[in-house]
Amino acid sequence: SWVGSGPGSYSFSSSDQDPVVTGLVPGSYTFTVTITESSGFSTSESVSAEVVAGVAITSQPSNQQGITGTNAIFTVTTSGSPTYQWQVSTDGGTTFTDLSDGSKYSGSQTNTLQVGSLQTSDNTNLFRVQVQPASGACPPLISDSALLTVIVTTVLSNRRITYRVNN
Repeated sequence: SWVGSGPGSYSFSSSDQDPVVTGLVPGSYTFTVTITESSGFSTSESVSAEVVAGVAITSQPSNQQGITGTNAIFTVTTSGSPTYQWQVSTDGGTTFTDLSDGSKYSGSQTNTLQVGSLQTSDNTNLFRVQVQPASGACPPLISDSALLTVIVTTVLSNRRITYRVNN
């Protein structure tokens, strides 16, 4: 049999061989297993467990479009207090590369990434973010990918009249 205790007067008991415990809030827990043989002999062993706060992505980044020379902004919303690492794929999602702040990108380690001065070479790039719980004890989550579409402006001109056409 299993018996457990933890924060907020939490208690647990089960006679299952491999019980599953769910819904635990962050905190320290102690679980004790007692094994009793058919002869009546029994032994007990305790184990301590620490439950840390996780993280969840509550709003995924969405596809963005922009005209060449403008900026695009991708945003993710999370619960908890995670760290962020934005990534880009230039090959349709086969591989992703971590981004860092510089002349092209800003906010690469925040919940909002800005892609600056869009160029035709940015068209169809995919962006996603890796979200790591602050404790580091849980594996990171990876958001859905969001597509960047770059709209090229075309200038038609005759000597006296210039027309700007958005494709």
